[in-house]
Amino acid sequence: MKLYEFSEELNSLYQRVRQGVVRVEQYDENGETVQAASGIAWPQQGIIISVSHPFDDQDAVRVRHGGDEPIQAKVRGWDNRYDLAVLEVEGSTIPIWKDWAELEELRPAELVLVLGYEEIRLGMVSRTAEEQMNRWGGVLKPWVDIDAGLSDTQAGGALLDRAGRFVGMNSTQPRPHGQTVGYGQLQHLVRSILSSGSARPAYLGVRTAPGRGADTRPALVVTHVDADSPAEAAGLMTGDLLREFGGVALQHPRGLFMALRTMSSGDVKTLRILRAGEEHQLSVTLGEGRVG
Repeated sequence: MKLYEFSEELNSLYQRVRQGVVRVEQYDENGETVQAASGIAWPQQGIIISVSHPFDDQDAVRVRHGGDEPIQAKVRGWDNRYDLAVLEVEGSTIPIWKDWAELEELRPAELVLVLGYEEIRLGMVSRTAEEQMNRWGGVLKPWVDIDAGLSDTQAGGALLDRAGRFVGMNSTQPRPHGQTVGYGQLQHLVRSILSSGSARPAYLGVRTAPGRGADTRPALVVTHVDADSPAEAAGLMTGDLLREFGGVALQHPRGLFMALRTMSSGDVKTLRILRAGEEHQLSVTLGEGRVG
């Protein structure tokens, strides 16, 4: 096949499959997008799957498809071990995927397509294994290593085999290589979340911003404490400087979010804080619900 013929085949395939991928956005109080990723129309009408790591407010998420107006989405649940969020949009007319295949069918040196919202890349399978555990305790069965240079906005998008069949969902996390969760494993995870509503993230109940203590060491400034939250019950106050949470040093709000990803509702963790220049330790019992 000549190069232009190959290019035409790729373009034809892209036009056929692109309708199954959406853009998932988190927005602020002004309606402005603050985080974005791709998402996949699951084979159950109204259900969208995406990655969980960009989104730290499950009440302010919307979905865009093509040139349509954004649709408010409800987060049905998360599984932080696999960087998976399951969303629901009412009255959705987004086309669902019809061509699926198992991830274990991929072989090293096989060409694959990495499909995000309005973006596609050609990649290659570098390595495969029967299973591999990621750093969050999720066991990927099977595991594939894709050489494709995945972008942040393609996270939550689809991995397609050379026939254009959906074989998994891509994530840029955990760094540096990211991961792909296969279709077979996703079926089990999505079914579990939809039936039980479990796998929601641990909840602390604070908003933070980067800051520094008097010794110039990085910390997080507490800008808000949710009423009736685990943070309030532990005695955390606006203006406190968070130095460490559950043994994890904090330098950026994203670090707090990532630490919560590895924890569960009911876990008891220690907060090291600075208040009026004095160091304190607080014990907090994490709740279940929103991330933060």
